[in-house]
Amino acid sequence: MSDALHILFGVLTTVALLLGAWQYWAAQRFPLHQRQPLAGPAPGVTVLKPLEDCGAAALACLRGWLSQEYPGPLQILAGIASEEDLPRDAVSRLQAEFPDRRVEWIACPQRLGANAKASVLAQLQEKARHDRVVISAADVMPPPDLLAQVVPPLADPSVGAVTCFSRLASPSGLAMCWEAITVNADFWSHVLQSRTIHRTNFLLNGVVAARRSVLDHAQAWRTLVDDLADHCQLGHRIAHNGGSILLSPVVVDCVLPASTWAQAWQRQLDWACALRCCRLGSHALSILGNMTFWPLLWLLASLSPHLVLPAMVCIILRIHQACYLEALMFERQQDFRHAWLVPIKDLLQVALWTLSLARRKRRRPFP
Repeated sequence: MSDALHILFGVLTTVALLLGAWQYWAAQRFPLHQRQPLAGPAPGVTVLKPLEDCGAAALACLRGWLSQEYPGPLQILAGIASEEDLPRDAVSRLQAEFPDRRVEWIACPQRLGANAKASVLAQLQEKARHDRVVISAADVMPPPDLLAQVVPPLADPSVGAVTCFSRLASPSGLAMCWEAITVNADFWSHVLQSRTIHRTNFLLNGVVAARRSVLDHAQAWRTLVDDLADHCQLGHRIAHNGGSILLSPVVVDCVLPASTWAQAWQRQLDWACALRCCRLGSHALSILGNMTFWPLLWLLASLSPHLVLPAMVCIILRIHQACYLEALMFERQQDFRHAWLVPIKDLLQVALWTLSLARRKRRRPFP
């Protein structure tokens, strides 16, 4: 290997280590999982929940919204493709379990654009009765106090929206454990890393809370029905209109069924393409933070035995970082059972990054 390439790969390895340390530091500074007591009156809230299906997992997540410990009026709108999709027996059981609250099932047959989820949200929002609106993905299981934490900040007129992180709960199988490293360790800490250099101007997909007037001013959702990264673009509009976007320390669970490697790969590729659409520059530069790829490339290109130890140290530091960040996300001790998947995830991430930059469209299967 030429001296120029040796220096180049050495510099890139150093950059990756520095970015990893920065990511670690940003995650430690954020008050993850902290709560604030609910003070003052609780305004009415409308929850918009587009459903891909009405299976057991979706209904379990819906039950999480019905069991919210929120003293104010609560309207829950569930969007389904047609009345035939309504699980009447399950609806009856939910009504019996929560007699003081009910779900309004709204058929949303209109396909307003390529983005089916935004199309459903546009139809649901028209039926919202309250000024505070919370949008939830179908697979989100909220903690009981979620509304009590994300709604009060909206009383500040300078706050445009509140959003919060999701974690992949109870991954089953190696494919989902691999995917969980991206969700539970890397993504949220990357968001906090970027937050240290500029204000947040995008929304996360799991949960978004905003005032109805802010959503109307940002022209959500009918003008986003052909947008591939609707939440990111909505965040851009809210920030452009002068509203700040708060990252809540509350974490919600993302409940996914057992997945094959192909399904997990497709989800990650879809997400990488969404990030490319939302933040092309940041996504393109994200390859610089790969703490496995650059040390291995440095080692393999030089074939020098002197670089074996430095490369291994870099990879061990990366494994420790990922396991530590995942432990923070779950408020538990570090778990190294699937630590060997971390370098594999990093190498596969290079392929995902490359494909996402080359791919022109992102698949939208729902509904």
